Amino acid sequence: MDSIRATYSNGAFIPDGPVQWPEGKRVVVTPADQPGVHAMNEDNQGDDPQAIARWIAEFDSIPPLQMTQEEELQWQAARQNLNLT
Repeated sequence: MDSIRATYSNGAFIPDGPVQWPEGKRVVVTPADQPGVHAMNEDNQGDDPQAIARWIAEFDSIPPLQMTQEEELQWQAARQNLNLT
């Protein structure tokens, strides 16, 4: 996914540079300084030990998915219908 940086001004988002998207492309906008929001992109990815440790900590902080038995059965049935098993 190509991400861009932009500035919100007078009710519009002004890209910092050229954008190679088709007209009408839908986007999701999140403030860059919003606490707790970490979009993974080329700017914040790394393969150094500190970056890997941050990624593992973020991953480990995700709570486990909990489903009722009925939800589990419905999920399994849907997977079988899509041949994803």
